Amino acid sequence: MRFLLAAAVAAAVIFSQPAAAFAQDAQPLDIAIGDGATETIAGERVEYELILRNTQAEPVAPRVEVVFPDGLSVSSVDGGGELAEDRVVWRPTVAPGAEWTVALHGKVAVDVPFDKRIAVTACGYFDEGTVAAMCATDMNTAVVAPVGRVWVAWFVVLGLIAIAVAAEILRVRADRRESARPVADESPLDTAAR
Repeated sequence: MRFLLAAAVAAAVIFSQPAAAFAQDAQPLDIAIGDGATETIAGERVEYELILRNTQAEPVAPRVEVVFPDGLSVSSVDGGGELAEDRVVWRPTVAPGAEWTVALHGKVAVDVPFDKRIAVTACGYFDEGTVAAMCATDMNTAVVAPVGRVWVAWFVVLGLIAIAVAAEILRVRADRRESARPVADESPLDTAAR
C-alpha cells in the first residue's frame, strides 16, 4: 500500500510541473572559448575567441562572463564588454539559431611559472544570480620562454663560459711565469750545504 501511495505522490509531482520547468533542463546556449593552442608562452600576446550559439526558438539575452586567471592580463575586448581587473562581462541578445562571437586580447605575464596551467573560463547566466547556466574553459600550459628569448639565454651562457675559459688561461699563464723565473741568487753556503 505504501508503494502505491509513493507512486501516486511521485506521479502527481511530476505531472503537476509546468512544461517550462522541463524546458529549463535543456541547454539554451552552446558556449565555447579557445585560443587554438595547448601551450602559452610567457610574455607573449594571446587572443581568445568566445562563441555563443542560441539553440532555442526564441531570442536569449544572457549575461556572459569570462574570467582570467593570475598570470594573464586582458588588454582589449570586442563586442562592448565591460572590462574589469580579472573578468569581462557582456549582455548580448542572440537571435534563434544565431551565433555571437567576440575576441579577447591579452598578454601572459613574463614571470608565469613553467608548467603552470592557465585556464580561461566563460560562463553564461540567465539572471543576476551566481549559478551559471553553462560554462566552457580553455586550458593551456605555460612554457618558459618563446624561441627568440632562448637565443638570449644561450648568449648569456656562452658569455659566462668564455669568461671562465679566459680566467683559466690567465691563471695557467701566471703559473708558468712563476715557474720559469730564475731562482734568486743562492748564497755559497746554501750550495756547500747540499
